Amino acid sequence: MNAARPLFRGAGMPDTAAAKDIHQRLLRFVSRANWVVFILFLMVSPYVPLEGFTMGVVCGGLLVTLNFHLAYRSLRRSFHGGRPPAFPVVMAKHYLRFLSTGVIIFLLIRNGIGNPLGLLLGLSVVVVSLLTASALEAWRSWRSA
Repeated sequence: MNAARPLFRGAGMPDTAAAKDIHQRLLRFVSRANWVVFILFLMVSPYVPLEGFTMGVVCGGLLVTLNFHLAYRSLRRSFHGGRPPAFPVVMAKHYLRFLSTGVIIFLLIRNGIGNPLGLLLGLSVVVVSLLTASALEAWRSWRSA
C-alpha cells in the first residue's frame, strides 16, 4: 500500500498528484467493497424470516451498484476529454439516472418484487462501502500524522 501523503504542500496549494492518488485509491476500494458488502448482505439475507427479503436485497444491491458504476463512467467520460463538460449536460444525466432509479424502485415495490426492507438493505450497499472507505482513509491519515 502507498503511504498516505498530505493533500497540501508549500503555502496551502493543493497537491493534485496526492489528491488524485487518494481519489483513485478510494474509488478502487469502493468499487470492490460494493461487491463484498453485497455478497455479505446476500449471505445473511436468507436468515431473515421475511418473505421476499433476499429478492429485495438482490434487486436493491444490483440496482445501486449498477447506478454507482454508471455515475462513475459518466463522470469519467465527462472529465476525461480536453474540454470541460457542460454543467447542464452532466446534471441532466445525473437527474435522468436518479429518476430512472426512482421509477425502478417504485415498480419493484408496487409489483411486490422483493420485500421493501430487503430492498432498503440492498440499496444501502454503496453507503456502507463509502462509509467504510471514509473511515479507513481517516484512520490512515490519523495514523500517518
